Amino acid sequence: MSSQEFVDRHAEVTKWLTGLMGEAPSFEVNAQTIDILHDVMIKSELQAKRARLLCADMEQRESEYTNESKRLSGTLRQLGLNAECLDSSSSIALESLASVADSAEINDVHWSSFLVGLSHLSQAMEESHLKQLRLKHQQDEMTRRTKQALLQVNTLKQIHGRLSERSAAEASKTETCVQEVAFYSGKAHEYQAQIQQLKAKLRDNGFQADLEHQKLVQQAKDLDQRKELLQPLKVKLNSYHSLPADVHLAKIKLGQLQQEVDKLEQQLSANINLMNS
Repeated sequence: MSSQEFVDRHAEVTKWLTGLMGEAPSFEVNAQTIDILHDVMIKSELQAKRARLLCADMEQRESEYTNESKRLSGTLRQLGLNAECLDSSSSIALESLASVADSAEINDVHWSSFLVGLSHLSQAMEESHLKQLRLKHQQDEMTRRTKQALLQVNTLKQIHGRLSERSAAEASKTETCVQEVAFYSGKAHEYQAQIQQLKAKLRDNGFQADLEHQKLVQQAKDLDQRKELLQPLKVKLNSYHSLPADVHLAKIKLGQLQQEVDKLEQQLSANINLMNS
């Protein structure tokens, strides 16, 4: 309870006690006491309001009964009768007649008025019967709609049940997939760690990048290309076998070609040894 609410309730309780007793009695002012007195005040005011409404209703009924007694006495005087001279059966009949006149809203005691009143009552009964039929039709329509709604509700419940079962199955599959993904992810991390360890061991053992698979494949391609380059040189060398008898010039040219061939063969042998090591 806030301080402002506490002050407001304290003022309301003090005013209420002053109204009841003329002067508010002294009491311990704290949050609990104020809450209890405020609750008692609300209940007391509610009971007082109900009592006032009940008294007003009793006064209204007293006024209606007094007016009805005066009306009946006036009716008896118009008929030349006195309430004291009637026996019990006559009083009952007179009360019944007065009740019928009230129901038919008749203002006098003429027979024609009663006939008109009864005609109005018959018409009202017919209207009431028609209204009852309309209400019954509406009730039947509401019953039909209610049955359809219940049928739809049951259908929806069945669909909901099937969807729940499917959802549970999908959830189980999803859980399995999640577990598999977690397993493969763990394996991937494990293999990555193993690869890093193997790379470290290779570096520790003096492994060179030139011995990697891609490098060796590239060197093999280069070797094939150089073989292709040697082929025309060999053909050219063979062509020198048919040189003229100038032996000195032929030997010089042949020596140059032989040096080139030896150099290429040495490089080819080195590449082959490197690939086999």
